[in-house]
Amino acid sequence: MLRQFFAFRPSDGVLAVESRFALQWGGRRGPTITVPEGDEGRRAGFFYRISIWPVADGKEPRVGLGPLGADERLYGIWDIGTGYEVVVRRLGQRWYIRRMQVVAQV
Repeated sequence: MLRQFFAFRPSDGVLAVESRFALQWGGRRGPTITVPEGDEGRRAGFFYRISIWPVADGKEPRVGLGPLGADERLYGIWDIGTGYEVVVRRLGQRWYIRRMQVVAQV
């Protein structure tokens, strides 16, 4: 999923991803690291940061993305002042972006 997302939002700079899981990163030209969620991760002082979270089970996407299929999941992504809802579908052992929509900008 992130490899596809980064194809839409290329960057060579350091990217700090907030997550409670240690993840393996690929698909970007620049270095990517995982920092803890919340205040501890924010104090790390990285310039470019992305947050990813699963949306609560049972919640449907906003207008424009349509209903979720049985093999789909809804995620939120926050990327430098832009919030996205992303519908992903599992194919084999990987998850792929099926639909993505901007839902907030600051």
